[in-house]
Amino acid sequence: MKMKRYFKLIACLMAIVSLFVLVGVITDSKNSKTIEEPKNITPITTTHVSVKALKADTVQAKPAVAKLLSDDEIYLIALCTMGEAEGEPDSGKRLVIDTILNRVDCEGFPDNVADVIYQPNAFECMQNGRIDRCFDNPNYMEMMDHISQLVKEEALDRKNVDVTYFCAYGYSDYGTPLFKVGNHYFSTN
Repeated sequence: MKMKRYFKLIACLMAIVSLFVLVGVITDSKNSKTIEEPKNITPITTTHVSVKALKADTVQAKPAVAKLLSDDEIYLIALCTMGEAEGEPDSGKRLVIDTILNRVDCEGFPDNVADVIYQPNAFECMQNGRIDRCFDNPNYMEMMDHISQLVKEEALDRKNVDVTYFCAYGYSDYGTPLFKVGNHYFSTN
C-alpha cells in the first residue's frame, strides 16, 4: 500500500517537473532562444523503475546499459538480497543489490536480472535452500517491503558501480578486493 502511494507521489512530482520544463521550453522558444534538450531525465512510471547507466570508466558496460526493472525483477532482487544479506546493515544490502545490477550491466555476465540471480554458483542462497527459509521469517513482508524500496533507490541512483562479487568468508577468488561491509567482502572485475 505504501509502495503504491510512493509511486503515485513520484509520478506526480515527475509530471510537475515535466510541465515546468515544457513551459520553460515553450516560453524560451517564443523568445527565439535555442534551448538544449534536457539530458539524463529518467522516466518513472508506477510499474517500472529505471536503472541508471554505468560510467564506462568504472565497469565495462554492455551496449544497451539502460533498462527498466519490472515489479517481478524488483521482487527477485529483493528476495535474493534478503537471502544473502538479511542480517546485514542497509549499506551491505545496497551493495548486494548493486552487485546484481552491476552484473546485469557488465560484460561476462547474463544481461537480465533472472539469469544473473539464477546463474549456477552465483548466489549461495539460491543454491543452498536459504532462499526458501526467507519465507519462514515472521517479518518477511515487512523486510521485503523495505528491501524492495532499497532496490528501487539503487536502481535510480546506484551507490557503487564497481562491485561485482561478494563473499561472507573473506574475499572471493574472483575479482580484485575492494572493501568489507558488515560480514561481506566485496570485489570488482
